[in-house]
Amino acid sequence: KVNAYEICNEPNVYGFWNSSPPDPARFSEMLCIANARIKVVDPDAIVISGGLAPVGRIEGTYNGLEGHNFYTMDERTYLAAMLDNGAGACLDGFGYHPYGFAYPPETNPDAVSNGFAFRGAEKMHDILVTKGYADMPIWATEFNWLRRAMDDGFYCDDDYEYSQYFKWQEVSAQTQADYLVRALQYADDNWPWMHDMFVWNLDWHNYKPEFPCLHSRYY
Repeated sequence: KVNAYEICNEPNVYGFWNSSPPDPARFSEMLCIANARIKVVDPDAIVISGGLAPVGRIEGTYNGLEGHNFYTMDERTYLAAMLDNGAGACLDGFGYHPYGFAYPPETNPDAVSNGFAFRGAEKMHDILVTKGYADMPIWATEFNWLRRAMDDGFYCDDDYEYSQYFKWQEVSAQTQADYLVRALQYADDNWPWMHDMFVWNLDWHNYKPEFPCLHSRYY
């Protein structure tokens, strides 16, 4: 009944890596162990790496890893480190989260700060190609745009986390719908290496109603 397994989620972020500094070498080891155990039970199963979070160009070096500030690691350097540590041989697909942030899906990631654009997936594909994995499919295990909270009557400018990190990404409900359609069309037309794409999320609209400014409610 299960034909694909995603191993972990956003491991390049401290909070999703057991509240520890991201570690691409350890994650690669984990992927290879998981792959081996899954394939013993179901040789036809598809194993996907946990979707990396698009965190931008992180400054600093931690534990010999560039683009690492202890809490977060640049998704591009993280992928390169994964492949350098053997993860490519243990995967049927690479997981990534190409969120669109504040920009239309056709936006060139080189034209916006930190490459925060849906087409940031192209940068990840380029790394796969450079490292010898041109045929590795990418799975968009999360993507979307942030519908503005005010559309539901919630004023979130006074909520520190929302206003600091998420308000700049807001789009109207209609724009969100338009961008999703255009994103899927863009991928169909331009990305033969993109496989399954998961819109995040369809069922969190009323998640934790006591926190109306929780950003997760609006994707």
